[in-house]
Amino acid sequence: SEEWQQALQVFGDMMADGVDQDSWTLCAAIGACGTAGEWQQGLQLLRDVIQSRVEQSAMTYTAALLMCRNEERGYAVWSLAVQLLCEMADSHVERDTSTYNLAIRACKGQAWGQEW
Repeated sequence: SEEWQQALQVFGDMMADGVDQDSWTLCAAIGACGTAGEWQQGLQLLRDVIQSRVEQSAMTYTAALLMCRNEERGYAVWSLAVQLLCEMADSHVERDTSTYNLAIRACKGQAWGQEW
């Protein structure tokens, strides 16, 4: 399905038209990517937004963490969840029970590799 591509197009159109994006629109776009199993695209969107002026919040990171939990792609997904928690701390975005729970669920049952 191509809904995630349409969501990214609309998000891009907002930028082109000078419409301010906020955490809600970012979460919607990331969520569309995650639902379609396109977690790499959702993560890239988050990375692009971090470079812009859109406010980063626990809500935007939660949307990204949901993508990690929903995918079953091996250690890359749990390591991404851990990385996102670290980025939240580095960006001074408050982590809460939901963000920690999602990261833990992404790690559940995964083999801990040589990264640790």
